[in-house]
Amino acid sequence: MRHLFVCFALLGLSFVAPLAAWPHGAKVEAKVDQQSMAVYVAGKGAFLTVSVKTPPELDAALHIYTGLLDRGAALDKLGIVRENERAARIPFDALSPHFQKSFLRALWPKDRLEGEFWFHQITHKGRETLWAVAQLYTGSGQNYREIMRVNHMKSPEIEDGLVLKIPRDLLRPMLQVGAHLPPTSVDSPAPALDDLVEAGLKKAAGTLRQMARAAEQTQAPPPAAAPAKETAPAKVRDPGGDVTERTAIDEQLAEQIAFRQQLTFGKDSQGRYAVYALKAGEAIYSAVVVRFCGLVSANDVNRVAKVIIERNQIRDETDLPVGRLIKIPYDYLEPEFRAADDEAYLAWQSNLEAIARIKTQLRVANLKGVHVILDAGHGGRDPGAHFGQAWEDDFVYDVLCRVKARLERETQAKVYPTVTDPSIMFTPQNVATFQMDSDEYLNTKPRFELNGPTVTTDGVNLRWMLANHHYQNLVKSGVKPENIFFASFHADSLHRGLSGGMVYIPDARVYPRKVIPYRKFTRYREYAANRFSFSRKEMQQAQARSLHFAKNFITRSRQLGVPVHDQKPIRSLIYRNPTKPFVPAVLKYNRIPTRALIEVCNLNNTTDRKNIANPRFRQKLADTFVEALYMSYGVTFGDDESS
Repeated sequence: MRHLFVCFALLGLSFVAPLAAWPHGAKVEAKVDQQSMAVYVAGKGAFLTVSVKTPPELDAALHIYTGLLDRGAALDKLGIVRENERAARIPFDALSPHFQKSFLRALWPKDRLEGEFWFHQITHKGRETLWAVAQLYTGSGQNYREIMRVNHMKSPEIEDGLVLKIPRDLLRPMLQVGAHLPPTSVDSPAPALDDLVEAGLKKAAGTLRQMARAAEQTQAPPPAAAPAKETAPAKVRDPGGDVTERTAIDEQLAEQIAFRQQLTFGKDSQGRYAVYALKAGEAIYSAVVVRFCGLVSANDVNRVAKVIIERNQIRDETDLPVGRLIKIPYDYLEPEFRAADDEAYLAWQSNLEAIARIKTQLRVANLKGVHVILDAGHGGRDPGAHFGQAWEDDFVYDVLCRVKARLERETQAKVYPTVTDPSIMFTPQNVATFQMDSDEYLNTKPRFELNGPTVTTDGVNLRWMLANHHYQNLVKSGVKPENIFFASFHADSLHRGLSGGMVYIPDARVYPRKVIPYRKFTRYREYAANRFSFSRKEMQQAQARSLHFAKNFITRSRQLGVPVHDQKPIRSLIYRNPTKPFVPAVLKYNRIPTRALIEVCNLNNTTDRKNIANPRFRQKLADTFVEALYMSYGVTFGDDESS
C-alpha cells in the first residue's frame, strides 16, 4: 500500500528541531543569493537560512527578507530561529512575497505559469508530498484535495518528474502574476534593497550590501536542550489484490498525519512530552488540546489546557508568539500522535492497514433494496444539549424528518425511524424554534415512552437494540448486510471555540467481544436479536464501510457549504480519560455494518446555534446526508462531480 504510506510523509510547514537532527538526504537546498539558502526538509519544513559576516548585519537582513522594513517592527513573533549572532533561519511563511517567489524559483526552476494553471514539476525524488506542494504554492495544505481533483488523481501519491496543474486562482497572490517566477540573484537581494532605500533606511541597506560579500558559513551546532527528532514510522505494506476506495482513508488521515510530522519528543523531570510550535492564529485550546489530545467537550478541553499551560509556565495563553514551543504531556496524546515504537501507535497503524484492504464502494440503482434506520438523539423529558432557544432533540428530529421525506420521495429505499414525535409525526417544521414537549417515544414493542426516569439509560440501550432487531429480520429475509445503514443524529455541547459538524464511526480497536443485554429488557420484542458476538474482521469491515460514508458526508458538507470541524471531523473514539477511550453505545453495540453518529453542530457555539435555528440550514443538513448516501451507493444525483 505504497501510496497510503505517502500520508505519513505529508509536510506541515513548521520548524521545531535543530538542523543537525535531520537525517542526511532528507534535506534539499539551493542558493537564493550570496547570503541565503532556500532549504526544504521533507516532513519538517521550508525555511531560508541566512548567514552574515558581522552580528550587527543580522537584524538588518531579517528585516529585508521578511519585508518588515520599519526598523522598529517586531521580528520575535515570526518563528525565526537564531542559530548564533550571525546566522538565522526564517520560516517560509515569514518571508516577504518577493523572497517567497525567489525561494520557490531556487528550488523549482522549471515551474511556470501558463494561462489559468501553474505547472509544478516534482523535482526532489521521494521528498515532495502533495500536502507540501499545496502549502507552499497555495498557502494551505488542505488544498491538496482540489489539486487531486484537477489532476484526476486517485491518491495523494506523487512521483519524480510528475507535472502538477494548480489552478491560478488557488495560488498565493504573488504567484498569480507573470509567466515565470522572477530570476534569483546570486549577488544580493536587490529588489528588497530598493524598497529599503525608498523607505529611508539607507544605513541598513548599506549593511546588506556588505552582507553580499560575506562567505557562506556552516550552521551552528544545535542547542543541547533541543528535543529529539522522532524516527520515521514503519512503512505500511502494500496488500495487493482487489483494493478500492483507499482514498477515503488517505484523505481522512492526511491532515492529522501532516500534524504528526510537526511533533518532536523529549523528556524532562516531569516526564515524557511532545513539542509543537504554534503557528499564526493558533491557540492552545484548538491547535493543541483538540488536535493532538482528541478532546472536544468543554470541560475536558479546559481541564487539559490548564495542565499544558502550567507545564509550560505560560502566564497569558491569549498572547503567545508565533513559533512558541508547547510541551504536551505524552500520556495525553492520541495514539496516532505518539512515538513510532509506542504500542498504541503500532495498534493504530496495524488497524489502519487492515481497513485499507476492504472494498467499500457499492452500486445500487436508486437505492433499491437499501434499508436505512434513522435515529434522533434524546427526546421526551431529555432534551439533550440546551443553550438559549436551541435544544438538541427537536432540532435533530426535524433533520431526521427531512432525510426521511427526501429518501421516500426520490428513492426506493426503506426508512425505519427509531423514534416518533406524535404531535407532528414526520412532517418537517419550517420554524426557528420549537415548543418543548415530552411526548416522544421509541418504536419498540411495546413502545418505550421517553418521559420516564430511565430515559437517558434505558432509552440509549433500546435504540441499538431496535436497530439490531431490524438488522436481524432484514438479513433473515435475504437483504445483504452492506445494504443496511444506520445513522443517529445529535447536536454537540462542546468547547465554545469549536464549530461545525462531526461524524463518529465504530473503531475495530475498541469493541465488545460478546453482547448480552440486561434481563430487564426481556419484555421487549427487540431483546431476542441482541445476544451476539463480534469478530475483529467484522469490526474492521464496519470501520471501513462507516469511514467511507463519513468521508462522503464530510466531502458533501464542504461542497454544500455546511460547516464541519476544522480538527479531525471524522472520529472513531472519544477521549476523556486518555487511557480509556470509548465509542458511543449506539455504535459500539450496533450490528449494522455501516453506521454513523452525526453531530450536526455545536450548540455551545453562537454561529452553530444560529444555523440550526434556520429551517433552510436543517434542510441543507438533510440534503448533505442523503447525497452522501447516494455517493456511498454509487447513485447519480444531478451533480456529476460528486456522484
